[in-house]
Amino acid sequence: QSLAATPLLDMIGLVDNPSCQAEAVGALADIAQDAQAAAAAGLGDERSLADFNKLLQVDALDVSFPTSSMLSSLADSPQAASCFTNESLLSTMLEKVQSRATAAPVQQ
Repeated sequence: QSLAATPLLDMIGLVDNPSCQAEAVGALADIAQDAQAAAAAGLGDERSLADFNKLLQVDALDVSFPTSSMLSSLADSPQAASCFTNESLLSTMLEKVQSRATAAPVQQ
């Protein structure tokens, strides 16, 4: 785990503070756009996967949209392929996409 990403992942854990989660996932979405930066930040490790699962539980658009953008960017990164072999994360992603409560931009 990269020390640079640790504060952002800590902010994701603040489940009672969606504005902090939104700020953190927005920054992580920016990092995820660069495959090398995402790998350096450890965005495919076990801690990140657990935190991504937390983010997928949030229905607020200011959290869920950057989460979907981040995951989409990571899907294009060979270094983050491990994210998409995690059964728990895949199951949660599928539930999110199929949920009627999920906004259309997030589902795409």
